[in-house]
Amino acid sequence: MAFTPGSPTHPAYGAGHATVAGACVTILKAYFKTFSKTADRTVVPTPFNTLFERLEPGGETIRPYGKPDPIKGYVTGTAENGDWGRIPLAKSVFNELTIEGELNKLAENVAMGRSMGGVHWRTDNARSLMLGEAIAAEILADITADVNEKPEFTFRTFGRKADGEPAIVRIAHGRIHVDDVLHDTHTSSLL
Repeated sequence: MAFTPGSPTHPAYGAGHATVAGACVTILKAYFKTFSKTADRTVVPTPFNTLFERLEPGGETIRPYGKPDPIKGYVTGTAENGDWGRIPLAKSVFNELTIEGELNKLAENVAMGRSMGGVHWRTDNARSLMLGEAIAAEILADITADVNEKPEFTFRTFGRKADGEPAIVRIAHGRIHVDDVLHDTHTSSLL
């Protein structure tokens, strides 16, 4: 166990870090286009390589002007020359990454870190990510009801349906639709 005094005296569920990670990543997935649908309604995740970055050539400072550069992917490790640092991902690997997948990995890593420390169980983290997702959906539903622009948000869930695919959530006019079914927005509609 990482914490020698023992596990904390609070309940394991809901895991605070996982809940916050779930909420934050859900907001990001809702604000950015993480997938599209083809004419036959097949879901196609947005590739990570469609993003751009504005870093100076050394990669140390952000350039707020000018033409952005295509984003690059790296892994941290030991290079062929023995130096430790960032190693560019192989194109075949980099081209398989999706925005949604990377955001989901970020949330999972935040949640999983607490399990490694002996503070939470894996099930606490999985359910707390979905709890954070439900909280974020409520926040987004309030936004769609309150602002004059009447935005609409769409994202795919952390949880999976029986067919192994995530549900698609659409939020508009203060209402939450999960796979085109309206859910009561005053309960945990995503849990």
